[in-house]
Amino acid sequence: MARTLTLSTCKHMLLLVALFLLPLTAKAAVFQYGSLFYETSSDGTAKVVANPNGSKYSGDIVIQSVIVRSAAYVVTGIGDNAFYACTGLTSVAIPESIESIGDYAFAGCTGLTSLTIPITVKTIGRSAFQYCNSMTSLTFNCDATSIGDYAFSGCNKLTQVTLNNNNFVSRGRNQYLAMHCIFGEQVQRYIIGYGVTIIGSYAFYDCINMISVSLPSSLKSIEYKAFSGCSNLTSVNIPNGVTSIEHDTFFECSNLTSVSIPNSVTSIGTSAFKGCKSLPSITIPNSVTSIGENAFEYCYGLTSVTIPNSVTSISKCAFYGCTSLTSVTIPNSVTSISSGAFSGCTSLTSVTIPNSVISIGGYTFDGCTSLTSVTIPNSVTSISNGTFYNCTSLTSVTIPNSVTSIGEQAFQNCI
Repeated sequence: MARTLTLSTCKHMLLLVALFLLPLTAKAAVFQYGSLFYETSSDGTAKVVANPNGSKYSGDIVIQSVIVRSAAYVVTGIGDNAFYACTGLTSVAIPESIESIGDYAFAGCTGLTSLTIPITVKTIGRSAFQYCNSMTSLTFNCDATSIGDYAFSGCNKLTQVTLNNNNFVSRGRNQYLAMHCIFGEQVQRYIIGYGVTIIGSYAFYDCINMISVSLPSSLKSIEYKAFSGCSNLTSVNIPNGVTSIEHDTFFECSNLTSVSIPNSVTSIGTSAFKGCKSLPSITIPNSVTSIGENAFEYCYGLTSVTIPNSVTSISKCAFYGCTSLTSVTIPNSVTSISSGAFSGCTSLTSVTIPNSVISIGGYTFDGCTSLTSVTIPNSVTSISNGTFYNCTSLTSVTIPNSVTSIGEQAFQNCI
């Protein structure tokens, strides 16, 4: 037989349901522990929150990793606006229990001069440290996979950043996620901590105000475009253990005057140092077996080059436009010189091509207007198109009997 529910019965049932759900809908508790206020959650965690009375935190602050009320709570977060505009805040110790820093958490903390973000932090909110304009140094130990927009914008005195997390530094990026987009263009010095093994692609792309970078001995790889466009970077000491300098790594580092390449490096990639116009000299170690196309193109300040005897070919346009290059030493290991390799080297006065060379590409010495003499070895069987085009000072050329063909414009405008 069907039962009829009365209005009284329905009200009773709804009351029971409401009582059953009450613990699930109860508000989180906010209470003071030490000098800070925390909000607890039913999962046993807590986060730092702003003072509910409206007062601002000040002085030297230590965030606890565990707080105790009726039970113990692990402090895993710093809430949105927790320290917003706390202009009297002079220092803050963030424990390694913290996993997230909320939106505007420290925005406007104008008295904060330095900060260490622990390894446990995974997310940093929007404008989290915006306008902390007295902050001069930052130690970034975390692997934050989400760094909110404008996280450090307006931190115009932040000039030094230490990066200690390998995952964060090694992560492949693009030009919109480079370090200057995260920490600001004003940073002048980056210190990469020991333990970092890879500097990821585009990591420091277009950090135009970076003057120096400290690389750790643990480093094994510098990926492509890692320092491309760092126009004020003056020197780089690449540690022993790095095996390759990938393409465009130091592209257009126009104020780079000193580079130390260790014996561990075996290859220099395409355009690796292209546009490093202030680089006066470079030592290529004997460990290097390949030099990529355009590797030293437009290195206007480069005066002399010794190619190591481990290299078998000089790639296309490798030293194109090196207008200060006066001498080049080519070893007997080289069997080919590709097109445009020394094109536009207007200060090059003489060149000795070793007997190992079999082929010389087109326009190899095009526009070498100071070149006066060249000796071509018996190993060469042909001279390609435009090889010595516009070598206007060339007065002496020795062509061996082995040469059976001379290409078009090979000696054109050689007056």
